[in-house]
Amino acid sequence: MRGGGKATNEAIHKSTQVDSSVKVDCHADKSARNDDKTSPLSHCETSAGSRGNPQPSKAKIYYYDIGDYLDRQTKLNIIQNFKSIESMETQGLFTLITPNKDYDWINQRDYSFMAFTPMGSTGQKLKPLAINAKGELELEIFEIFSQGVVTGKDNWSFNFSKENLAKNIALCIDTYNTEREALAANPAHKLCNDLSKVTWGGSLDKRVRANRELVFDESRIRVCSYRPFTKEFLYFGNGYNHSHYQMDKIYPFGNKGEAIACINGGFENVAIAMNGGGDRKEFSALIHNLITELGTLPNGQNFPLYYYERVESNAENGQMTMDYDLAESSGNAFSPSLRGGGKATNEAIHKNTDSSAEVDCHDSASAESRNDKNTAYYRRKDAIRDEALAFFQNAYNDSTITKEDMFYYIYAILNHPAYIAKYKDNLSKMLPRIPLMQDFWGFVASGRALAGLHINYESYNKPDSRAFACLAKDLQEFKTSAKGLFEKDFRQKAREDIEHLSEEDFRIETIKFHTKGVKDSILLNDKIAIVNIPHKAYAYKVNGKSAIEWILDRYKISTDKASGIVNDPNLYESTSGALKGLKGGRYVCALLLSIIEMSVRTSEVLESMPEYKLLES
Repeated sequence: MRGGGKATNEAIHKSTQVDSSVKVDCHADKSARNDDKTSPLSHCETSAGSRGNPQPSKAKIYYYDIGDYLDRQTKLNIIQNFKSIESMETQGLFTLITPNKDYDWINQRDYSFMAFTPMGSTGQKLKPLAINAKGELELEIFEIFSQGVVTGKDNWSFNFSKENLAKNIALCIDTYNTEREALAANPAHKLCNDLSKVTWGGSLDKRVRANRELVFDESRIRVCSYRPFTKEFLYFGNGYNHSHYQMDKIYPFGNKGEAIACINGGFENVAIAMNGGGDRKEFSALIHNLITELGTLPNGQNFPLYYYERVESNAENGQMTMDYDLAESSGNAFSPSLRGGGKATNEAIHKNTDSSAEVDCHDSASAESRNDKNTAYYRRKDAIRDEALAFFQNAYNDSTITKEDMFYYIYAILNHPAYIAKYKDNLSKMLPRIPLMQDFWGFVASGRALAGLHINYESYNKPDSRAFACLAKDLQEFKTSAKGLFEKDFRQKAREDIEHLSEEDFRIETIKFHTKGVKDSILLNDKIAIVNIPHKAYAYKVNGKSAIEWILDRYKISTDKASGIVNDPNLYESTSGALKGLKGGRYVCALLLSIIEMSVRTSEVLESMPEYKLLES
């Protein structure tokens, strides 16, 4: 039963034990009942075998789906209203469960999904494609993908404040090394249990016992996408965090004190994040140009456009030497702008790139930097396989299709409402497979439009946007008398009022809707309101929640009880993009207005996507 806890499942399902001496016949055939009042779900009968011995038989199990994402009381109320199992049976609410070959009891997968091309598999990462028993290539689209970063101690490793994060990590690593040295000198030493100074989560307990030294490197503090449309600072330290999986190849770093240079392009990159297997929420895919955390989307997997391979070289007399021409020719040398989209498209998609912020790097290796012993060199490689590109070009008989076109085609597919609805049960159990649609270029255009909106989600706070900020005390005036002919004047006055507020006036504690159950206005705090929010802005959802509600959920002050660490969005300062330089509540106000407009535009793109029609084979 989806959405139900233990109590709910026990209330709906009749628990029946079966042993080798009893035949359990739980079916809906009234002729098998002893009387008309017996429910088939609670009626069991035994039958004797040819020698008078009871013969075993399998039970029949019936199921009723109470609904998704309901709270406990709502579920209990539904059960109470049914009164009895018998009344549910009379209404024909139960479904007989017949497991499929993959042992799906409920939410069974659609096997037409298996005819599509897999996006990738764990076993073939960074390996040649497998060959099946018939000698055929087992085609997959991506050569590499990665889960998000796992820290094992998020309260320590993430923070809205870069300065506070640096202090927390420095304290933790300093305490860790002190304890490491004490443990090395005395194996009986008991580790510090003061959780305000150190955490032993995320493999640190194992590493301290292995006497592994950690060194704090402030350059490893990066902006990341902690949750949808929510940026925080992350300490991206390999030894400190539990695992980075393949994230270091998607967003590379040098070692401490090293600059980084790409020999055949730049470090701009994008990746499609999506729910991993086993998540019960509705499938979502969201493009990023930042490091993500495992829970950015639950059990999240990230499929990048590019990945980066460190170029090995020989050091002679303290100089970095390498065959630069050979390295460049072996990659895909082109400008940092993405191929296939044209200048206008690439600028629209990449004008808000935080992934390279605050990193000492060269977009392409200059002649002067090639022999710099303090520079780490990388080659950019396509994450989409050559075989996959050839497959798409052959299928559409179009040699102009590029890997970038495929990337945005895939993003459109993964956001198409018909695809998600039809294959929601498959997507909850396995990585996506990509069908060939009739209108390839229509899907590419939709994917590019969605990517531009979602990467640049901070860029849509404009004077002509639908929603706008006003003083909270004027909210009721807007609702009652400042619409229509008077709205323009009200907007102008509201804009002037907001501009004259101080930073303290923007301080936020908890953002909430003005009226419970009514979502057309939001209180940023007791002084500032967001009004005129279109209902359509809530139609676009990521992981079951609107983009607007992600902001309300994440941008609030929180304190970790164990460590005392405070995470305060009022201390956040944007380091790049359309809102660069905005701080705290002023940033959140502008972000929220932009998210509202972005959500409306996203809904419009989703509504206008090409029809879901498969390419005929």
